[in-house]
Amino acid sequence: MMRSGARLAGLIVTVLASVGCATKYPVTFDSYPQGATLICNGTNWGYTPKTLYYDSEVKQQNYLSLRSCSANWSSGARELYGSVSMQEFPDGVRQTLQRPDVPGFQQDAEFSLKVQQLNVQKRQAQSAQQPVYSQQSVSCKKSFDISGQLYQFAQAYCPPGYYKAL
Repeated sequence: MMRSGARLAGLIVTVLASVGCATKYPVTFDSYPQGATLICNGTNWGYTPKTLYYDSEVKQQNYLSLRSCSANWSSGARELYGSVSMQEFPDGVRQTLQRPDVPGFQQDAEFSLKVQQLNVQKRQAQSAQQPVYSQQSVSCKKSFDISGQLYQFAQAYCPPGYYKAL
């Protein structure tokens, strides 16, 4: 049993954060609210949602334990991820954790919005750095806005809080 645990720990240490090829096993760690810090084996992987790619060897196991990974919200709330059935999810999985029912939800929800805004700004900055001929723009409407005002964004998708105008 100890040998199996050591092997699993070794596999988890080999998690790659780069875009994986078909031989890798993708696990997307998510949380509600999003924006929790993902910590696996003491390594900070950034904010949820975050996809990590495991060695293809994990596909030979019945289950993949993700208990060495946790979602850590800005309020201090923390929750551990569970296990993944390799038979039920042979090609990858998305694990979403619900924040524990402890004080600080408002702080975590506000932080989630800040993380989403930073991600939009990052994508917009990356878009601005691309050559003009490769840029696409999209017309979006703001969610829950009944005015019908259109907003133009210099990318092919609408940012969080907006939807594509038809």
